Amino acid sequence: MPFEHPCPFDFHYSEFWRERYEQDLSLETYEFLNGEIKKDPDLAAHITITFHRGICLEGKPIIEVFPLIPQSFYTSSIMGDFYDCTENIFEKPVYCILNLIRVYWYLKEGVISSKEEAGNWGLSSLPKEMHHTLQKVMYNYFFKQDNYTFEVNELLFISNYFADNVKELLS
Repeated sequence: MPFEHPCPFDFHYSEFWRERYEQDLSLETYEFLNGEIKKDPDLAAHITITFHRGICLEGKPIIEVFPLIPQSFYTSSIMGDFYDCTENIFEKPVYCILNLIRVYWYLKEGVISSKEEAGNWGLSSLPKEMHHTLQKVMYNYFFKQDNYTFEVNELLFISNYFADNVKELLS
């Protein structure tokens, strides 16, 4: 069966959904769990990253379990997150900046990277005007702390840089 994008799923768990799932279970309604067929465009990205960068700890090899996702589906999936990050960079600067770099690097050179790899690549490859901000991002990411705050202007500079450069890469 060919991969469908956005990909349907039966159950998708994260802490974001915990309260809703617990409510459904306590009320024995299960509507949120079973009420409709759900689709998630992010699954194309998750499966692609698993396929290319995952490590199988047990069971069948990854390439026997997960399909190879068409590049257009992967690009569509990461672009959804990219646009979300350009809009929400002020609320989640560390997450968003690292994802903006990941998308840019992928579109520019075809590299599927982790957030840490993207941040390190950004420090060595992006304009020097970004380095101070990227150093703060990497410190906060590595130590899982918010020791550094970000100024509106530095976030706007980064958001605009990636929006302009990704637009150019896509044209």
